[in-house]
This record gives sequence, C-alpha cells and structure tokens, in this order.
Amino acid sequence: MARVDRAEEALAEAITFVVADRSVTGATYCLEALAAVAAARDDAEDAARLIGAARSARRRLAIPELTAAADAAQPVVARVRRVLPGSRFTELWEEGASCDLFERLQRVVDPGEAPAAQT
Repeated sequence: MARVDRAEEALAEAITFVVADRSVTGATYCLEALAAVAAARDDAEDAARLIGAARSARRRLAIPELTAAADAAQPVVARVRRVLPGSRFTELWEEGASCDLFERLQRVVDPGEAPAAQT
C-alpha cells in the first residue's frame, strides 16, 4: 500500500493545481487516477463514481482521451465491473456523472470543505 499512498499524495498535490486553474481536462485525468487509487484500496463503489464523473465530463465537453490514459483506465474499469453487480455499477457511474468535478476534487485536498451530499 505504500505505492498507493505515495500515488494519492502526488495526486493531492496535482489536484491543488487543477482546482486552482479550473482545468477541466486536468480534472478528468485526476478523477480517473483517483479511481485507480480507490480500486487499489478495494473501494469499487468510489472508483465507479470517479470513473463516471470523469468519463461523463469528457463526453459532455468533447475532451479527447489520450490513448495512454484510456489504456491505463481499462483495467480499473474491468476490475470495478467484476466486483460490482451490473446495475450497481451503472447506478454509481450515473451518481458520479452528476457531481461537480471541482467539488469532488476539492474533497481530496480538503475533505471537510465539500457538502456531504456530493460524491
């Protein structure tokens, strides 16, 4: 878990800049990276929400997906789908798709700042 902890720390630092700059593209990549961290911590539900948020924003805003990022995300999506029943995965994906990207990211940096109802 030490690698996962270090990855999460590095992501928190990157997220600080993404949120400050309001970079939507950066936000989508950070959310997918956070999904990988959540999956590594066996939190499939949060991973599904994070993937839903990132993919939905990318589709809605026509943000291109880099091949390397897509390749990295596929095993995470596959792992989460294996753990969660189909309907639960879809429900969580849609829940993530409805959240505000920057509020979701801000909760990583400062968990006490975001509204409790957001995911």
